[in-house]
Amino acid sequence: MRELNLSRGTCSASVVPYPAKKMLNDLLSRRPIDSLAEREIDLLLLMALHCSPRFRAAFVEKAMGGDDFRFLGAWRGVYDFTGESDLIVLIENPDGHRVAIMVEDKIDARFQPDQAERCRQRGENGRGQWDQFVTCLCAPKTYAEPVGKTNAWDAIVTYEDLAAVLAGAGESFSAFIVAALDQAVTKQRQGGFVPSPEATEFWGQYRSLQRAEFPLLSMTRLGEVQGVNEPWPRFGEGSLPPRVKLEHKPRKGQVGLTFQDLKLEDVRRRLDGLLPAGFEFRRTPPSAAVTVNVPPLDALKPFEPQVEAIRTALRAAESFLDQWPRIRAAAGFPAATADPRPAVAEGIA
Repeated sequence: MRELNLSRGTCSASVVPYPAKKMLNDLLSRRPIDSLAEREIDLLLLMALHCSPRFRAAFVEKAMGGDDFRFLGAWRGVYDFTGESDLIVLIENPDGHRVAIMVEDKIDARFQPDQAERCRQRGENGRGQWDQFVTCLCAPKTYAEPVGKTNAWDAIVTYEDLAAVLAGAGESFSAFIVAALDQAVTKQRQGGFVPSPEATEFWGQYRSLQRAEFPLLSMTRLGEVQGVNEPWPRFGEGSLPPRVKLEHKPRKGQVGLTFQDLKLEDVRRRLDGLLPAGFEFRRTPPSAAVTVNVPPLDALKPFEPQVEAIRTALRAAESFLDQWPRIRAAAGFPAATADPRPAVAEGIA
C-alpha cells in the first residue's frame, strides 16, 4: 500500500506497512483454494491417483469394477481433434490388456454439445495405445445421479464417494483433498447446474420435432443433458452474421433477433414499418432485439401437450429467417457471413 505526500507542492510515495496481525487473520480466514474450479479438482485427483495405492484401487473399482490391475499412469488435459479429456487413467488388467478410463470432471458447469459422445470417440481414437476403454463422469452426487439415468456415461463416480475413500486412506494429504471435494460439493449445491431427466427428454423431443418438420432452421446443437434452467435454442447457424442471434426464449414466450451492441433507437429507426404486425422492438442492454410473442414452454412438464406451442415458436423463427434479407438490407448490414455491424462507424446511421 502506498501513501501520497502532497505537502509543499511535492508528490512522493511512501510504503505504509500492512499490519502483520491483520494479514495473518485474513489468511487464516481464507480457504487454501479460494475460487475452486474443475482444474483444481483435476490436479488433486491426479496427485491422489499417483500417490495413494488405496485411492487408486478404489477409483478403478468404482469406474470399471475389479481391483486386480497394474497402474500404468494418469494424465491431465489430454487433447485430440474431438476435444479434451480432463483425466485419462491407464491400467493393465491380468490378461495383459491395457484399459483407459476417460474421466470427465464436473462441479457445476453445463455439458457441452455431444460431450459424452466426443469423450467416447476419444476412447475409440486411442485404440492401439489401449485395448479397451470406459467413459467416466466424476461429479458431486446431486449433479451426477440424474445424469446416470441417461446412460450417456459408462460409469459415474461421485465426489462424496471419493472423499469417503480418502478419509479412510490415512494419507498425509487426504484431509486437504477431502476439504476441497467438500467445497466443490457445496459450490454445486449453492447454484450450480442441476441436471434434469425430464428437461433432457423434453429438449431431445424438441430437437427431433425441429429436424422432422423445420429442417431449414439450422438449429445449433444442445447439450446431451439439460437442467432445470432451460437453454435458449438458436437458429440460422451459417445464415446470420456472428453478432446477430435468432433465439427462442421458451419460458419468456419469445422468439427474436438480437443485434449485439446496437442501440434500440437506431434499430427502430431503420426497421420500423418494415416488419409484419406482431414484431416488437425491445431494449436488451447493451443490445437491441426484435421479438414476437409465442406461447411459453415448461420443459419440466410433458412434451405432447406443448407440441403446438413449439410449432408456433418454430414457425416464428422461420418467419424471422424469411424476413432476414429485408432486415439486412434496411439495416445496412454487410453480407450474411460478415460482422452484423453496419458499414458506418457507430450504430445504424
